[in-house]
Amino acid sequence: MSFSIVSNICPHISQEHGKKSVNFFKCFSFLKKSHGKHILLPKWYKVLSNFQFKMSIFSRLYYEAIACRDETPFKSWIKLLSPRKLVPLDLYDRREDFHKVADIVLDTDTKPNGAKKRQTVIKFETTIDKNDWSSKCEWLYLFVIAGNIVKIGGTRDGLKSRCASYNCGHHIPERGRSGDCSKTNGFIYNTLEFYLKLGFGVEMYGYRINPQVLRVPIFDDEWTQVTAQVFHAYESRYIERFRCKYGFLPALCDNSDPTYRDISSQQ
Repeated sequence: MSFSIVSNICPHISQEHGKKSVNFFKCFSFLKKSHGKHILLPKWYKVLSNFQFKMSIFSRLYYEAIACRDETPFKSWIKLLSPRKLVPLDLYDRREDFHKVADIVLDTDTKPNGAKKRQTVIKFETTIDKNDWSSKCEWLYLFVIAGNIVKIGGTRDGLKSRCASYNCGHHIPERGRSGDCSKTNGFIYNTLEFYLKLGFGVEMYGYRINPQVLRVPIFDDEWTQVTAQVFHAYESRYIERFRCKYGFLPALCDNSDPTYRDISSQQ
């Protein structure tokens, strides 16, 4: 675990241990000795304890995951999650912007005759109102594996539509399909299935973007109200803020839109 990441997600530790060679796990024993067993510790202490546990799981399974990926025919579509490049959702500086919208699970549904109901291998089980899930509006969203952020994304067409698009990642040649899917959908769909099969929980969190309505002079004598598309700007700024704060992009993210990458050039 690099010192820079520890400094960003927990400034309390970086103040107490200002050396770059700090051992992240020694910070826990220091805190325990300093506060004692019967004193209420800060809220972030419990979060970091969970983080330590989850990181140890990822570290132990990392090489096992490499072997498992090499054994699957879909290995070229699976991105491995490095335990050194994970940020827990509960330590994310914009955590309060997002709420849970779905669990992502393996799709094992069958018809009465026992045949598989759908060809796809993952499904999204919503945890929000179905109308909100289906509504065509702009959202930011996070994919979270075992409590760690692996993807920041955005959509203009609503969550249901975007997740249906991700399921198109099933159409890769290695599954005997046409290959008619975007690389982004292919990588995310097959990576999520891979980690679900390893036993990790996968969740989706969302942030509904308020509509931005503008009055535009389409004709000289007439003003028209239009709803502006802004999700791509939100998505780019959130991705870039993440990169600047933690030193890397979420594992399943591409680079942000350069138009909105440097906010200083727009001021």
